[in-house]
Amino acid sequence: MSIFCIGQACYDITGSISTQEIVTDSKYRFEEYTACCGGPALNAACVAGKWGASSYLVARLGHDMYAEEIRKSLKVFNVNEQYMIKDPLATTPFSFIVSHGLTGCRTIFNFPTKQSDVEITVPYFAEDAVNTQKSNDIVPTTLLTDGHDIAAAKKYKKAYGTIPFICDAGTLRAETLESAQLSTYLISSQHFASQYLGYDFSLSSACLYESMRKLQQINSSAFVAVTLGANGLLTLIKDTLFHISVPKVEVVDTTGAGDIFHGAFTYAIEMRYEVENALRLATAAAALSVGKIGSQVSIPDLLAAQKLMADIFLKRID
Repeated sequence: MSIFCIGQACYDITGSISTQEIVTDSKYRFEEYTACCGGPALNAACVAGKWGASSYLVARLGHDMYAEEIRKSLKVFNVNEQYMIKDPLATTPFSFIVSHGLTGCRTIFNFPTKQSDVEITVPYFAEDAVNTQKSNDIVPTTLLTDGHDIAAAKKYKKAYGTIPFICDAGTLRAETLESAQLSTYLISSQHFASQYLGYDFSLSSACLYESMRKLQQINSSAFVAVTLGANGLLTLIKDTLFHISVPKVEVVDTTGAGDIFHGAFTYAIEMRYEVENALRLATAAAALSVGKIGSQVSIPDLLAAQKLMADIFLKRID
């Protein structure tokens, strides 16, 4: 019984500046920086692994120093790499991230990998595990995709179409939209929602319910959520609209907060939490993560997230 996180693993270098905007034709000096592993799928897998779930990462890495660092970190976070995709064209993705001063907001420059059409191996099915007396630990029971590897997402969806499938929809690209259409739980960023709807979407938008219904129809699911950063999130569960506020915390760097949210939500779904409680736990984990610079290094302990979860509630919007 395992969580499989499909998509991007990368190496992050994060520096902080005191200004809120990056101005063209200017030079910025970073006295300190944080280097750690990152990427939406990797961070989500590391949340699950750190919290004690059986966790697998499905991603493409090159043969370079960044890949070596990523593989080392996966062992620390108890993430299995048995089903990583072997792609001769792959180079390890990396990101340069600027954390902005007082707000902790970030600007990300991401360099993704090239992908080639290679064989993507999936684990055996649950019935095969019984027939061959193999361990059930390797059987996928919950999937997450970040839209960075649509070929792998489609392969796993075809193989395990009936299990929960979470989509982390960050930016509207063809691959992300197709991943969202495959999912059973769509969690959209505010940016993705605005791009898809064709207008700026926020907590103060008119016709919130109608907007959420349009997003819900992407995968014809009874569930959709939109994360709104410091303004919490909106979720439509069946036909009821809810808002969750973010607890007050010190914000140092928001890098990876969304990834950690999705990882915590995926963990909770795997552990059979009710969806409302999965959102509460994920909100708590993301809130705790913004107190440190960096993404993977800011993953909180499960007990800390569960403790903060007690102060987080869903408020119905009529």
